[in-house]
Order: sequence, then C-alpha cells, then structure tokens
Amino acid sequence: MAFEKQLPEWKAKGIKPPQNKLDEGWKAQDKPPAAWLNWQMNSTYEALNELQQHAVDGRDVSAVPSPNGIVRLDGEGHLNEQALADAKYKAIQFMPGVQVVESDVDTPLKVENVQGRTLVNLLGRVGSCEDASAFNKKTKLEVSVDTSRKSQGQGSLLLVSTVPEKIFSGVGRIINVNPDSYYVAVAMANNITSKRLRLQIHGMSPGGQFVNTDTSGWNKFEPLFIRFRPSDVNSTTSVEVQLWIETEGVNAGGCFDALRVFEISKADYDAIGTMTAEQVVNRFPYVEGTTNVKNPYMLVKSGNLLPSAFEFNNNFVTTIHHDYSFEFTAIEKENKGLYYDVEVLPNESYCTRVICSNSNGNIRFEYYTDMNSAGNKNKFLQPRTYHKANEYAYIRTPAGCGCVRIYLTNEYEGGTSIESQREGHYVFSNFLMFPESKPVLFFPQQSSIWAAEYELASNPIDGKDMDILFTCEDGIPYVRENWKKISLDGNLNWVCMSETPGFKQVLVKNLTPTIKNTGYVVKFDGKPLSRVVQGSGITVADQHALTDDADQYPDAIIISVSNEDSGWGNEYTPSTDEIKAYFMGWRVHKGAQGNVNVPFNGETEGKAWHPLDARYTSHEGVPSASFYVTTVPTLPVKDYDYTRYSIWRPYKLQYLKAKPTVESISNYELGAALGRGSNVVEIGSGLVMREKADPLQGQGNQFYLHSRGLGNRFKYLVKDIQNVYRNNAKDSKWQVYTSSLEVDFGLENAGCLAENFDTSAVYHVTYTMLEETLKATIRGSVASNLLGTISNVVHNTGDIERRLSVVETLKSNKDKVKPTWIIPSLMNGWIAYKDGFLNPRYYKDEYGVVHIEGLIKGGAVAATTNLFLLPPEYRPTGTLIFSVVGLSGTTSVPTMIRVDVTHDGRVIINQSHSTDVGNYYLSLTGISYNTEQ
Repeated sequence: MAFEKQLPEWKAKGIKPPQNKLDEGWKAQDKPPAAWLNWQMNSTYEALNELQQHAVDGRDVSAVPSPNGIVRLDGEGHLNEQALADAKYKAIQFMPGVQVVESDVDTPLKVENVQGRTLVNLLGRVGSCEDASAFNKKTKLEVSVDTSRKSQGQGSLLLVSTVPEKIFSGVGRIINVNPDSYYVAVAMANNITSKRLRLQIHGMSPGGQFVNTDTSGWNKFEPLFIRFRPSDVNSTTSVEVQLWIETEGVNAGGCFDALRVFEISKADYDAIGTMTAEQVVNRFPYVEGTTNVKNPYMLVKSGNLLPSAFEFNNNFVTTIHHDYSFEFTAIEKENKGLYYDVEVLPNESYCTRVICSNSNGNIRFEYYTDMNSAGNKNKFLQPRTYHKANEYAYIRTPAGCGCVRIYLTNEYEGGTSIESQREGHYVFSNFLMFPESKPVLFFPQQSSIWAAEYELASNPIDGKDMDILFTCEDGIPYVRENWKKISLDGNLNWVCMSETPGFKQVLVKNLTPTIKNTGYVVKFDGKPLSRVVQGSGITVADQHALTDDADQYPDAIIISVSNEDSGWGNEYTPSTDEIKAYFMGWRVHKGAQGNVNVPFNGETEGKAWHPLDARYTSHEGVPSASFYVTTVPTLPVKDYDYTRYSIWRPYKLQYLKAKPTVESISNYELGAALGRGSNVVEIGSGLVMREKADPLQGQGNQFYLHSRGLGNRFKYLVKDIQNVYRNNAKDSKWQVYTSSLEVDFGLENAGCLAENFDTSAVYHVTYTMLEETLKATIRGSVASNLLGTISNVVHNTGDIERRLSVVETLKSNKDKVKPTWIIPSLMNGWIAYKDGFLNPRYYKDEYGVVHIEGLIKGGAVAATTNLFLLPPEYRPTGTLIFSVVGLSGTTSVPTMIRVDVTHDGRVIINQSHSTDVGNYYLSLTGISYNTEQ
C-alpha cells in the first residue's frame, strides 16, 4: 500500500543536546538553541524516511533474513527458509472434561494420538442400583428405588429401617474374585436420615473378614471407595459387596448409587492408597459391563460460550427470530424465556451480558455438579443468583461446579405472586458469556470440532496392549487395533455344541485369529462371564472359553447359557435360529399357558418367545410377559417397545487379536482450532456424527427427530443433540428440548415447525449416545507462534486438496469395481433351486440401491412367511411391495406372486391365499430399491 502523507523533509543536521537535557526535557521559560531543534527535526525526518524506504525489504531474503525476522518473498518468489525454520509448536494434553485454553493467535489443533482404555464392572448392570430385587437383604428394612435422588441413570437404591432399635441394616451382592488379584470398590452414597452409610466388602469363605468405609455428610451424594485383596477379607473365590445404613429408629435411611467393582493392577492398587475419593471416582468412573473409549471428540468454543437461540431449550413458548434474538409476551405471573446448560470449571469467574428491550429482563444462574444434574432442584450447589439484563453480570462458580444453567427470562428474584413487572413484551438479543478477563463486545460463538467414530480398548486390568488412534502423515486418523470387539448377537452362525443339565454350550467359529484365553465376555445384563482356559472343560452356566487355531474348535468362542436364562428345557436342543433369537434378547417358554417360566421340552402345546425386558409378575404371582410371539423371532428386542424402557445390550466379546492391524476410520471430523483469546475445550466420548434422520410429523404441527410414538429412532439412544443438518448444512430451525426414555428414544429430542421443515431435504443429526463410554486424554499439538500457524494452514490445505483428489479418483473408479454379492440364509424350508439357475443373492451399489436376484424353491407358502432377513444397512426406510414370478407343482402356468421387503429387513411372501403361491420355484430377480430415501 502506498504512503499518502508527504515526509516533513528537514536536512539541517543540527547538534545533539547533552544527555542530561535529553533526560530532563524542556522546562518552563527554556529557550532551546536552534542547533538542538534542528537535530530533533532532522532525526525525525530521517527515521520516518527509513521506515518508508524499508517497509518492503528488497533484499534476497532466501539467503539473509530481514532484521525483524518477517518472512518475505524475494524477486524470484523464494521463501525465507531460515525464518520458516523458526516455526514453533507446543505439545498439549487435553484431559477429559472441560478446560480453558488461552491462545495469542488463531491456530489449528492437530491431534497426535488417543489411547484406548477398558473397564469391566464385575457387578454388571446391578451396579446401577435401579433393581431392588437384585440385592440380598441382611436385616429387616425396606428396599426400593428412589427416582428423585440419583447420581446417574434413572434412580438410586433407597434403604429404610423398619426396626426401632439402634442397628446396622443393609443389602449385599456376591461376586466372584481371583485370590491373587487386586480390586477397588466404589459407590455414591447419600445419607438422608441415618447416622451414617457404609460400603463394605465381606469375605465369603469360612472365617471371612471385612473392610469398610463410611459417609461423613448428609443430603448429598458423596463417594465411598475401598481397595482390597481377597486375602484382606480371608477369601479365595468370592466376596460380598454390602451396603449398610446405621439407624436408631424406624423410617431412617439413605441412598446408594453407581456401585462398581473393578479388578485392577498392583500399580493402581498402590496408587489408590494416596488418592482422594474424588480422584478415585475420576480414575474409575461408573460403567456397566465392559466399557471402552468410544467415539472420542474434542469440542472447542472460542470467545462466546453461548450458542444461538435455536440451541437453547425452548419448549416452543418463545419466538426465535434469528441466531441471537428471541421474543415473548408474558401476562400476569407467567415466567417465560430460554435456558442453556454451559459446562464450566469450578472456582472460576465468568461474565455474561444480554440486551433486552424490557428493563425487567433478567439473567438467572443455577449451579450444578455436572450436566446430568442440571435442572434438579435437589442438586443446587448454592442458591440461584439473578442479574439484570443490559449490564455485565459477573459470577464465580462454587467448588465442585461443572455446569451452570443460564435462564434469559422475565422472572425476578423472590417473586411469588402476580406482579406487574413480569408482564409485558420482551425481546432478548446479543447474549454473551465468556471467562472473565475484561468486558468484550458481542460476537457469535465460534465452535469447531475434532471427532472420530471408533472404539478403543486395552487390557482392562493393567491397561496394556491398548488400541491407539493416531494421525498419519496424510492427515487422516487411523487406529492400531490390538483388540477385536464383537457384538454376540443374532447375526452370527451359532451352533449348539453340547447339552448338560441346567445349561447348554453354544459356539461361533471362524473368528478373526485370536490369542487364546484373552477373551472378556459380558452378557445382556452386563455380568462378566468367568473364563475357562483352552483345553479345560466348561462346568457351569455363564462361563466362556476363547480358542486359537490349535484347538479342535479353532478361533471360536464357546459360551455356556443357563436354561433359566434361555427357557430351553433339559431335553430340548435349540436350532441355530433359536440360538440366534436368544442372543437377540428373546426367551422361549412352553406355549398355550400363562407362566413364562415353564421351559420348553418339545411339548405338543408348542412354544412361544417373549422379550427378556417384557417380563413381569401378575397379580396372581405368575411370571408373565407383556408381549410374545409364536414363531422364531428374527429381530432384536430393541426394535420393539414394552412395559420397561431399558436399553437392550447383547452379549459382547472382546479379545486380543493374534496380530495387530492398522484400521482406517471412515467417519471423522478434523476441524478443531483455537481462537485468539479464551477457548473452552471439552473432551468427551460417545459422539455420533451426522447419522441420517427420519423426521416425522407429530401433534402440534411439529416434526420430531426420534419419538417412541412415531417409531423413528437412531442407532443409539440419545443423551443430547448437538446439531441438525439439512442437505449437509447446519439447520438452526430445530429446537432442542428435554425428554425421557418413556416418551422418546433418549433424554433429548428436537422439534421443527412444519413451515420450517423441508420435505424434499435429507436430514442428518450429530448427537451423543446414552450408552456408557470412557473418556480419554487427547494428545495434540498447537502452533505457538505465527509461523507455526501458517505452516499448519499450508499443510492442512494440502491435505484437503489431496483428500479431494483421492475421493474423486475413488468415485471415478467405482464403476470399475465388481459388486460384492451376499448369499442370504434362507428360512422356513426355502432352498436354492440350483440346476444351473442363479443362486439367491443381493448387494448394495454405490448409490445405496439394493439389488436382489436368484431362484429358490420348496419352502412354506403361508402369508407373511419369511424367506430371509436383510442386515440393517440393506433395509428400506418403509415396507415395499414387489411382484415376482412363481410356479406351483400342480400347474405349468407361472403366476405373479406378491413379495414384500419390510422396513425391519424381512423378505416375505404376502399373498392373500397360500394356494396362489407356487413353491416349485420362486424368482427374486427384479427386486431393487433405494435405502437412502
């Protein structure tokens, strides 16, 4: 840019004043000599002239850097390599949770690696303390589930004394242990009216001893923990985890929640000896069954901690104009407004400001331990605080605070009756929150994210052989996978291996090559199965053996299933399809009678199947089920709704692979960056990125993302919704609101007014799953000076161009790749026709279109007979009807036969009369449909 002001030319050199005059300056009545003034004017002129002359350095800086170290281009366009070599980077460890990072510049974040971790809760789902019948009573007391007090999940275990004297009362749960191992037990305890609450470990061997720890406070959950070895309690194979209340009268008690016991390493056992209870809780968080690091993410919010109004919780009582403006009208004693939960740090200062058209507009703050407790009035860490709108509101979070709920509202402090100041029209806009430093002007929130959908495991005891997610030189994340994770469900080829009174052994062969005896298996209730080493015999139910290629059953998982769990009688051998049904959550029982506990032994009355989560006890005391079927189920129970809204979890297997492999990650986002100034960085897990949604219209002129009443659900139950996308662009018209498992498939949902919904658009949603996952430290690096930032931007730009080139090349080559056909498992007597005709098969092309073809014969022809089942990714979004050609053995004239492909993946005959259906042959060729619509 050219300089516009003319230089004040002054060529008379003059004489420099003495140093003492330069130090003291001019004084009143001074008459400086002309030579001194000439020196000042000439020096100023020459300094300004030098700045203009050298503002663009004309030297060849590829060899000699400029004095001020600025990177420039020479006449030939070469970079100053010496200056570039001074680019600096700083390694950063982002810990799980929320942290504030100060940055002097805007700079990208590079994730170097994320390490896997596994925890196995030996109590399984019982540790949720939401099933009073899962514990053994020790003395006279009432045991129930308290849904109003909880530290996680849907409730806690409430123990209340029923005897008037001073006594310890409690419950217990027995677990198996190894005599040479180390353990830690952790629980959250809330003493309501007892003298104290106690967590205790008692040895079950003769002469067993115990170790315990007690609460010290009241009316809040506090952590209790015990580290122990079986020898501490004179035990070898089992201990009992006990929960006690000490009372001096009736109706006194307290609550327990989030109970877990982990087998740990000696190093962890020793370290716990110097840790606080809070540190132990953070190191060993509550999980159910086997839990890994799943879908880690880093979310960065720069500057403004408050998002647009569309991301606030609204419940449709206000009108949102645009991202940072909403309005409402209040009459009489109405309290209206929006609120948003912000993750914060304890003992930190924050500042908030909002503009409101009405002078009665307020900002209300509520302080909570974490996001899960937000909104629960029993979980206030301190009383609410109120602050006027249109002013800077300064707060300081209390100790232990991890979440602040912010209301922008017409409510005022202490208002309990009809007050005129509540009435009126309110327009809120330009809401702003930032870590306190100095007041700043409003600006929208700048957010960025790094995330990868992958499950990272390790040895659950000592943490060794961990999976490692890393960023390669090509800028793309990969995983060095040591552990194989398998869902043991109905998609595997199960075989009944042997039968023993009380249980049956089933197995799956041809696993990815294994290292024997490294398996960890948990069943549907989260309970770990005990391990039997290769070559030893399984002796009881709920055991497993993992074999390698040297065994007579190579690379197989063998599991003993109790007849009580499955409903199989001692004299009955289940088929492969019936074993699959069990691993999809179904239990068989003798049909034509009401007691679902009666096992099936091949009786003429037939058999029926009920979901494990549909069981209940009738008024007559008979074990019954709210739902059952009389044909072998082909779908997992999670696809249905019953009396209990539990999360169905199939058996899971995790084992060490014979050889580690490097796996690519197919779904990821790499855009995390720090903004200049304060950044709030959240490290978490369980993020599902841009899953395709099927919004449906409900009551009240609203479209909803996932609703039990509408039947549209995501892959996982939802903990919270992050973003909604319309045609791959963020759609701010959706309003997130709090829900429940009884109403929706999760704890949050989002709605969109019909006038803002595009029926022709494709919608995707990013959300966090309700399923437990472990959080992991994310190790990365960030440029610590401007040169490093420039270098990062150049490399990232190159990576983007290279990835785009790769994508375009792959897309252009797709037509050259032969389709991968899948052979279905035919059902109900249908088999391939053969004799030179094409066998049944199907595949999905690159556009999401499924193609089915082939000729079959010989099966059952009754209406709704299943031919075979399609995997989830091959199913249409709604049931489709097709006409195919078939022929019966009584006529030589082919006929058109109706075949349906249902939304749940069943390919079925659906002719109204079985006589219309020929099983001499049935052609499947010509069935095709798009799975993406």
